[in-house]
Amino acid sequence: MSRRIAIALGLLGLAGCATVGRQWDTTHANDLQKHAHDKAQVQSWLGAAPL
Repeated sequence: MSRRIAIALGLLGLAGCATVGRQWDTTHANDLQKHAHDKAQVQSWLGAAPL
């Protein structure tokens, strides 16, 4: 029973690491600096976060 749980958790972990989604605009990637930009500015560059 515990082996099945371990396998299930491992598969869920792998599924969570899979990259699925939209392509990101990396034009401003090098402009990002910690504590230098507000949330609105970053969202205008990258777009709103997916739901």
